[in-house]
Amino acid sequence: MAPWTILKRSVKKFLEDRCPELAASIAFFGALSLAPVLLVMLWVFDHLPAASRQDVIDQVTATVGAQAGQVVQAISTSGEGPGTRSLAGWVSLVVLLVSSSGAFLQLQAAMNRVWDVEIQRGRGVKGYLRKRALSFLIVLSLGVLLLASLVVSAGIALLSRNADLPLGAGGWLWQGLDLVVSTALIALAFAIIFKYLPDTRCEWPDVWWGAAVTAILFSAGKIAMGLYLGKATVTSRYGAAGSAIALLLWLWVGAIIVLFGAELTQSRAAQHHRPIEPAEYAVHE
Repeated sequence: MAPWTILKRSVKKFLEDRCPELAASIAFFGALSLAPVLLVMLWVFDHLPAASRQDVIDQVTATVGAQAGQVVQAISTSGEGPGTRSLAGWVSLVVLLVSSSGAFLQLQAAMNRVWDVEIQRGRGVKGYLRKRALSFLIVLSLGVLLLASLVVSAGIALLSRNADLPLGAGGWLWQGLDLVVSTALIALAFAIIFKYLPDTRCEWPDVWWGAAVTAILFSAGKIAMGLYLGKATVTSRYGAAGSAIALLLWLWVGAIIVLFGAELTQSRAAQHHRPIEPAEYAVHE
């Protein structure tokens, strides 16, 4: 009965902590980084071969919808981006890091709510700078994982086109391999978030369990959102704003999954009687 107890406790606490509202604030701050993301995307596209560009476009289309895929398609064919030696390229990268760290500060506050801890009062500038530096490091780490995921997916897509396998068997084989590898990288990203973002001392067994479950939920949610946005009228009904609405919806659902995964992790730690200790600069609520 332990899994059912963990699930029941997680759902109850998820609602008590008002996680859907917290996820909305995370999605808003994440959307603020959209403009620099587009510039960085154009920057990256300048260094990708045509086949790899199409693989990225296909993944965006499957995840966020056809309109978002068309936006990325337009970016990929719009000419040269800022370039690695361009001031605009470096400025957009810095703005992306700053705005993303703001989103991660919101995520950190939500994680602290989940774990029932808060920063000690009177930490002042030192505490703020520490949190901002931690957010920067996590953004950089997740950026590396995202880049690795894109490279691996592009490599698997290239292998699938060149492999001498029957069409049906080959397609399912490579899609399954891509799903397993991408889910493993997502689990690693969630492990970093669950271990280092909340102001608590969480044990690694609970972190890995929660990260694995959350990665599976996230991959399933990504597929479900792709199917929903591909058939729903939410993007076409609002015309040019449809892609922005689809992005906000996708970010909100993704944030909900991450927060629910954190609730599962916290509930498992409590179920196994592992004490939830605040960090040295934090206290229980």
